[in-house]
Amino acid sequence: RLRAISTDLGFANSNGAYKRNPEAFVGNFGDFMKIVRIAVCGKNQSPDMFAIRSVLGHEEFVRRTSLHAL
Repeated sequence: RLRAISTDLGFANSNGAYKRNPEAFVGNFGDFMKIVRIAVCGKNQSPDMFAIRSVLGHEEFVRRTSLHAL
């Protein structure tokens, strides 16, 4: 789901695609996940986002990222 959302927002769906044509994208999936990490944790560095999502639960994760609006 996160990868699909990132692609809809203009991020590359793979590092290879981004490296081949960086001008076509706003960033890669890693760049997108940095944004999500800051939205969820308030920090640039944190534990694995998928582990954090498991701890927080789906509803809290969505609330913190406002991904339900996309």
